[in-house]
Amino acid sequence: MPLLRDRPSDRFFLYLQYLDVHDYHLLGKGYARGVRLFDERLGDLIAFLEVEGLLEGSVIVLTSDHGELLGESHPVRGRGGHLGNPSYEQVLRVPLIVRPAVFDRTDVTIRGDDLHGMLLSIAAGEPALPAGDAPRELFVSEALYQTYRLGRFKSMWPRKGGTPVLFDLELDPKETRDVGAEHPDLLDAHRRRLDELAAGLAPGADAPAPKEIDADAIERLRVLGYLETLEARAQQARAAGAVGLGGRNHSRLTWRPAVTSCLRPAHESSPVRDRPASGAQLFRTVFDIDR
Repeated sequence: MPLLRDRPSDRFFLYLQYLDVHDYHLLGKGYARGVRLFDERLGDLIAFLEVEGLLEGSVIVLTSDHGELLGESHPVRGRGGHLGNPSYEQVLRVPLIVRPAVFDRTDVTIRGDDLHGMLLSIAAGEPALPAGDAPRELFVSEALYQTYRLGRFKSMWPRKGGTPVLFDLELDPKETRDVGAEHPDLLDAHRRRLDELAAGLAPGADAPAPKEIDADAIERLRVLGYLETLEARAQQARAAGAVGLGGRNHSRLTWRPAVTSCLRPAHESSPVRDRPASGAQLFRTVFDIDR
């Protein structure tokens, strides 16, 4: 753990991304084997923190950005794996473990975009969960589908028209039966709310102009594997006669900021992808948060 041994201080924010589970098929391992490898690496990290005297007084958050479909059967066939379109619960439901525990309820929905505020609340010693007992809604916007969930019901809407599907997650948690025909009024309510959310999230006239991605951000994308994905898609588009990214001129990539972190890196490791014998791959950044 040279990164931690060379830490600027004992007050830091450490982000680790393990890819054994995400890239299990690329690494030639089964999904279960990828999970076991990750579990071993996480155990190594916790043991190191304990030896270094860092475990006590630290907050450890374990989560994932998506789940994985592993051959389950659904009324609408998606893209498989973690690609959604549409996103079933196997993709949307992910673990969230915080040590030491900062909340005593496990029946409140925490969305991916809640994590930023949750981490800041933990750092400030404030309540980490949203207040109130009302069911929290979820809106997922994908290339081919829009999905809306509120309470026990979840609907999926194809973008190019067609019939939506509705699931009762309380009676059918595996999403095997479409009950849309039994609840037309509920589908109408979902559609209206979905349109409201989509309109509210659409960029307005005062939206910031797209920014060019700098060299550091490009390298981060490459480390995470996203740049290779963009290049592969561009090659496919060119082969099909479509206009895509030109060659390797990545300066043409642009982005729109969604969330701005209040943490700024004071010390950072070289963003390179490690490939130890275990197959564990990490993207690592240390933030010095000394005042």
